[in-house]
Amino acid sequence: MKTMKNEQSWYLALTFDTDEHDGFEIADRLEEKFRDNYSGSGCGGMGRDIGFFGTEEELLKIERYIKQHHGDALTYNTLEPEVEDW
Repeated sequence: MKTMKNEQSWYLALTFDTDEHDGFEIADRLEEKFRDNYSGSGCGGMGRDIGFFGTEEELLKIERYIKQHHGDALTYNTLEPEVEDW
């Protein structure tokens, strides 16, 4: 059974292209700009990944900013409540 960990706890996960765009530089700048919500980043086969935790409202603002300024470099993004398995 999965339940919401905390009604205020949401997760935003994004992946940036590293072939056509500088996904590494974008992720580094976003980490600095949104450091209070930053949860981590890494590099997989699909590009540069970065994640943020926060309230739904905070993450919607971050998501809007990213789509406005770096939307052409996004290859994946999802915003969902954080859940924990019981």
